[in-house]
Amino acid sequence: TQGGRSPLGNFLMSQPIVLKQGLLGGVLSSAWPLFNLERRNAKLSYSGTDKINGQTVHKLKYMPRNAGDLQINLYFNADTFQHVRSQYEYVIAARQGATAEMSASQRDSRYKLVEDFSDFQATGGLTLPHAYKIQLTIETQNKTQTLEWTINFSQFAFNQTIEQELFNAARN
Repeated sequence: TQGGRSPLGNFLMSQPIVLKQGLLGGVLSSAWPLFNLERRNAKLSYSGTDKINGQTVHKLKYMPRNAGDLQINLYFNADTFQHVRSQYEYVIAARQGATAEMSASQRDSRYKLVEDFSDFQATGGLTLPHAYKIQLTIETQNKTQTLEWTINFSQFAFNQTIEQELFNAARN
């Protein structure tokens, strides 16, 4: 949005733990916390199995320190153990109205960010998702808004040399 943050930007600003913990992007990011869980000072709790798109998955609750009310769940394919989804949810309680009737008509605001990973292919000795989808759903008093972004990767490059000139700022 012009002059402000996007709804996704607002979500990430209000829940900075998602970026601080390296969760956003899953295994596509070298900051992925499951590469070194001790360093992240977070706990994992097994929550059983679930189904995503007809596929059985293992559900893990990810609990970093200072996460506040944010609920974080990670989902892994039950056969391959590939990370197929991350889900982040939080609720802002409805404000109390001036009267009991006004309070009864108030509704909590719910925020849910879902990252889906699919189309896993071997690349550079790793098996990485080549399809990445982000879906943000915001339910407020007046409306429900769902936004979606999809990225399809065709190529990965690792440990590439970056020319020093790219880091020099041009002066006008």
